[in-house]
Amino acid sequence: DSQGAPRALWTQQFGTTGTDKPAGIAVDGNTIYVAGSENGDAVVRSFQATDTVTSTTKTVSSGVLTVQVDTTTGGTLTNSTSTIYSDAGAGDSSSTTSFTSSATVTAGAVRNLGSLTGGSVAGLQLDNGNLYIAGQTRNGALAINNTTRAYDANMDAFAASISTDLTSQSSDSLAYYGGAGNSTVTGM
Repeated sequence: DSQGAPRALWTQQFGTTGTDKPAGIAVDGNTIYVAGSENGDAVVRSFQATDTVTSTTKTVSSGVLTVQVDTTTGGTLTNSTSTIYSDAGAGDSSSTTSFTSSATVTAGAVRNLGSLTGGSVAGLQLDNGNLYIAGQTRNGALAINNTTRAYDANMDAFAASISTDLTSQSSDSLAYYGGAGNSTVTGM
């Protein structure tokens, strides 16, 4: 806020009527990615945030105070006002204060990676233009292309790389890790 205290700018509810559990979040500019388990499936969602920034500039020059207030939404100037006060005292000075006054969010793409068959998503990371998701599953056929290491048995850990647009699958990569027992991933 204008005093520098943190506050929530938006909230977004999503998911199913079943059991859902968010497990990771990644941010790329104004795009927010959330991964988790939704009614037993591994799901990655994207959201687009648009912020409104208010900037106040106070300038004193030759005894005249000018206060300029600009509001930008999504990087576009949406409002600008200027007020001039005389007899502001001696000296020249200038200061600017900016804060994000509000934000809106819209839902973007959704990608269902398939049933975790009793498993869960452990985390999500963004690196070099790709999303990386990890967890554990009993499903040896997750909906992720280019399996580089095959599913073994029981509960296997998995690590996958998917496109940030959540639709392109040509650069997908998936590896399962496990053996005769159960394997898990606890975080990323």
